Amino acid sequence: MKSEWIRVQNRMPPDSTAVLVYCPERDNTYTANWRVPFWYHFADGGEQMRQLVTHWMPLPARPAKFEPEPEPDDIGKSNQRESDYWKRVGGHDELSALGEE
Repeated sequence: MKSEWIRVQNRMPPDSTAVLVYCPERDNTYTANWRVPFWYHFADGGEQMRQLVTHWMPLPARPAKFEPEPEPDDIGKSNQRESDYWKRVGGHDELSALGEE
């Protein structure tokens, strides 16, 4: 679903809703929050915006939760590095206690 820009003259977003806004003075877009009667800019720690906002659009939906699985090679390398570290610092007892020696 493609969102279209909405002119602030036509409609404002619901109060306290995060949206994408367009400011022609800087020809830039920002994430902002409309709280009657002002816009608040997220990147400025929630400060009131001083730029003129002419258009807004809803933010896109969040992505589906994605947690990549570690590659089997990476797991083996990580475990080997940890084992090498304990051997260098004389931590054989720590490895034995963990059942990894």
